[in-house]
Amino acid sequence: MTGGKGVRIVSRTQLVEQGPAGETGWTGQQRRQRGLLALLLASYALAAVGFVYLAPQYAAMGGSIPGTALTRGQIALANAAIIPVVYGAAALAGWWLAARVPLPGIAAPHVTFGRWLQGPLLVGAVAGVALALFEQVMQRGFAAPPIPHPEFPSSLLASYTAAVGEEILFRLLLLSLWALLLAQVFKRFLSPDRSRGAALAIANGIAALSFALSHLGTAMVLFGVTSPAQLPAATWVELLVLNGVIGLLAGHHFMRSGLVAAAGVHLGADLIWHVVYGLIV
Repeated sequence: MTGGKGVRIVSRTQLVEQGPAGETGWTGQQRRQRGLLALLLASYALAAVGFVYLAPQYAAMGGSIPGTALTRGQIALANAAIIPVVYGAAALAGWWLAARVPLPGIAAPHVTFGRWLQGPLLVGAVAGVALALFEQVMQRGFAAPPIPHPEFPSSLLASYTAAVGEEILFRLLLLSLWALLLAQVFKRFLSPDRSRGAALAIANGIAALSFALSHLGTAMVLFGVTSPAQLPAATWVELLVLNGVIGLLAGHHFMRSGLVAAAGVHLGADLIWHVVYGLIV
């Protein structure tokens, strides 16, 4: 069955490029995905390096980090070296897992820059507006303390690094892992379609909850507490709702279109939430 020029649909969940002679093959798509992953990792490392030089908390430290012999330059260099290795390994592992679910991995064949702008990035931006409105409701109706935002322009780099790094860990790696494990369990008593659907839905929820809870440490630092129990109840609600919604949306787009789409949702939301809203409040 053909689904358009150069593409053959081999199942309801998987698109595979045709080879030059018309045979089915993954070579072209794999090459494209490797290139996109390399671009994401390289730009992530550069953004992390830039953040070290732009973020006020690093600038205030002067030439070295208090209590250590490390300079900002050394931290920047460490970021540039560690990110491609650690996150690259996580991405490759997640890509391998995703292929066995199967899920698109880095990017589905239909994902283009134009569709990325009009789809995931726009969805994320709309979600970012909703998050800002939700926080205003929490502040006015439930006396929730305001959530601090990175200062501009470091907020731009913080948004990008979070969008790439966290989506590699929580969507590409964690969601794919849980989807594969749960599908193996569910297929024992459900049909293939139902077992896969149930596995993906639960895996998306687990990844979104894990993503939300991963922000606990940052929240504790920002609010100056030493235990999650010391955080205000309203902050807990905001933490779970704000990050949980973005996690579910990013997971949905990851399952449809891959890591690039998930990062687009995350980036769009953070650009509104941290950059635009952060400048307003």
